[in-house]
Amino acid sequence: MQFLNAWIPAGPPGTPALAALGTLRSSSARPLMIEDLTSTDFRAVELHRTVSKNGVARMMKLDNVTITPGESLELKRGGRHIMLVGPKRSLSAGDVVTLKVRASGGSYLFRIAIREQSPRAAP
Repeated sequence: MQFLNAWIPAGPPGTPALAALGTLRSSSARPLMIEDLTSTDFRAVELHRTVSKNGVARMMKLDNVTITPGESLELKRGGRHIMLVGPKRSLSAGDVVTLKVRASGGSYLFRIAIREQSPRAAP
């Protein structure tokens, strides 16, 4: 598994949660089910999807997400993303955090930079 163009938009000081964005790509010949997400830098890590209902955006936790062989899972604003909840230290642009993805094909460790953002910017 690869995490392409991975980044975390910086939040205001003291923000209770951040989001990891980018593209998770499977190079496995078998489907990869994402079983668990953890980080030594956050209290909790979850895969979420943003859903709008009656003009109100809400985040829903996703379970049992599978990436089929040769496919990708796009993580972006307003869609699916990795929610990083409860930073264990003060984090700002330039810091790097670790993310561990445990999937049916093994565990993958990623180092992801926090970057300044503009309203529509992406890497």
